[in-house]
Amino acid sequence: MILYGPPGTGKTYRLQAEYLGRFTRREKAVREMDATVETAAELTYFEVLVAALDSVPHKRASVAQLLAHPLVRAKHQADAIKNVRQRA
Repeated sequence: MILYGPPGTGKTYRLQAEYLGRFTRREKAVREMDATVETAAELTYFEVLVAALDSVPHKRASVAQLLAHPLVRAKHQADAIKNVRQRA
C-alpha cells in the first residue's frame, strides 16, 4: 500500500495508527536495569566488585562509590543480606 496525498492530510498519522502495528513485531523490550539485574544474578560478589571497579576511572574508588555502582546495587537487590556492608 502506498500512502499519497498533499502535506497535512494525515498520511504519517494513518501510517502510525493503522498500519505500523501490522508490520512490526512488538517484542517486550528489556529495560537496562532488568538486564543489569540478570547479569548481576549470574556473577559472584567478587566478580561484581571487579566489574564495578574496572568501570571506574583510574581503577580507584571508595567503598561508597562502589556501593553506588548500578551493578553492585543490582546484586544487592537480589541478595538475602540486606546490609551490603556485611557482605563486603
